[in-house]
This record gives sequence, structure tokens and C-alpha cells, in this order.
Amino acid sequence: MGTTAFTSPDEPLFDSTMEAMAAAGFTHLRMGYYRFEPRSDPAECLERVSDTVQRLSAALAAPGFGIMRLKWPRFVERVSDRV
Repeated sequence: MGTTAFTSPDEPLFDSTMEAMAAAGFTHLRMGYYRFEPRSDPAECLERVSDTVQRLSAALAAPGFGIMRLKWPRFVERVSDRV
């Protein structure tokens, strides 16, 4: 498992880092955290990042990373298998 601070596929070095991690055999990554203003409306926060999250998921699938999402409280649901 690898960890990164990336939250968008538009960030500098995203593509080259993902390609290197895939070539090194990583299959699971923890991406960066989205930070929001305290007391902000959760629905508005999710709306602001939804396009970026969709693009991030697509960008991670390209080099062959499987997509998983956390199901509260402790379970992970497989959304797609590693290509």
C-alpha cells in the first residue's frame, strides 16, 4: 500500500507518480484528504469536490489501480477490480 497527498489528477507529478507506483507493484493507494471550512454545509462540500473525485477515480483506473470505497464504519466495498 502506498500513500500520497494527491486529491486531484491535475496536480503536478500526478501522472508520473501513479505510473511509477503501478510499475513498482502497488495495488492500493491512500490519497490525500479534502479539507473543508468548519460549519460548512456537507452537501455543498461534496458538490464542490464531486467532479474532482470522479476524475481522480478515472485517472487511478488508467494505470490499473482497483477502486474501493470505505463503507462506514469498518468495511470496504470493492467497486472495481484491478485491471
